[in-house]
Amino acid sequence: ELFDVDEKFFTAVETAAANQLFHVVVDTDETAARMLKELQQANAGRVTFMPLNRLRPQDGPQYPDSEDVIPMVKKLKFE
Repeated sequence: ELFDVDEKFFTAVETAAANQLFHVVVDTDETAARMLKELQQANAGRVTFMPLNRLRPQDGPQYPDSEDVIPMVKKLKFE
């Protein structure tokens, strides 16, 4: 639970984010490697990890200049 969104935008967020909503955020790639090793030893399935030390923010996207467009990221609430 890293973000919240108004209920009226749930479907749009779920559709846009798709499976990325199930990625697991961890502090470092070292943590991800340790967790992955445990999962593999337990034969516990697959997970996509997002280590914060490897993520690099991109320049902000260019949104269409239109009254009909709402950048979804502006509707998300997060710390």
